[in-house]
Amino acid sequence: EEMRLAVEQMGPVAVDVPVTLTISVGVASVRAMPEGSALGLVKLADRALYDAKNAGRNCVVVSDRFEMNASAS
Repeated sequence: EEMRLAVEQMGPVAVDVPVTLTISVGVASVRAMPEGSALGLVKLADRALYDAKNAGRNCVVVSDRFEMNASAS
């Protein structure tokens, strides 16, 4: 959330061009899946990112899913 706010408050990146930057962030935790694979963790973060974008963008979504292996969908 701190990173999202910092980007949002950066202001214009070009002279005389009104541009507002925002980011969406997807977060997954190793604690949520202590026996899971690295690929499974990336998949969880990727899903959380898509959830953030679908929620209207400019937000942070933390995965509450538990995926124990990379082959799970």
